[in-house]
Amino acid sequence: MSSSTDKNQDPVNNDVWQPDQAIVFNQPDQPQPTSSHQSPVKDSQPLDQSGALQNIASRLELLAQELRSIIQTTSQPSLADHQVIDSLTQPIDDGDKIIEGYFDGEQMIATTGQAYAVPANYASKSKLVAGDSLKLTIGPRGHFLYKQVSPVERRRLVASLEQAPDGNYYAVYEHQRWRLLKASVSYFRAQPGDRIAILIPQDLPANFAALENLVAE
Repeated sequence: MSSSTDKNQDPVNNDVWQPDQAIVFNQPDQPQPTSSHQSPVKDSQPLDQSGALQNIASRLELLAQELRSIIQTTSQPSLADHQVIDSLTQPIDDGDKIIEGYFDGEQMIATTGQAYAVPANYASKSKLVAGDSLKLTIGPRGHFLYKQVSPVERRRLVASLEQAPDGNYYAVYEHQRWRLLKASVSYFRAQPGDRIAILIPQDLPANFAALENLVAE
């Protein structure tokens, strides 16, 4: 009976824990030792990357310094700019004399009634009209500097150019005529009989007119 009974029983499974066996827990996998013949290129790769980053950082710093230097150089005014700024901000020399008056078409008449010669070229190119307010600065060495302070209201007319027997030039419009500066006629190379555009005061009587331009036929 015992032999038949043993044969019918299932064989013992070694993987199933038996009461008489000790319990053994699974141990974590241990790291594999590094092979002594591992390639040295992999060990030195982090060092090479660090050196490359330091090189890039140094180049960026040099470029930043050059950029700051360029910005500083371009933002600073040049010597000529300093001279212009200084000349504009410096006060008028104590030796300068300031005189104010108005232009009569040929000269500046001061508030005292004294007349001062105005260069014809300046009056022609500036197209000064009788009645314009002027300021004259006389330097300590006798240098004259005119400046237009306040222009009067102007009226534009198209007139004819005529030359009188005495050599003076006039702008003729209907039954009126105004004298012109010879420098203005020479500047525009105008000839008697030409049609010219002139400027006269809007509301003031005047003997002179400013030659503005030639009028094409």
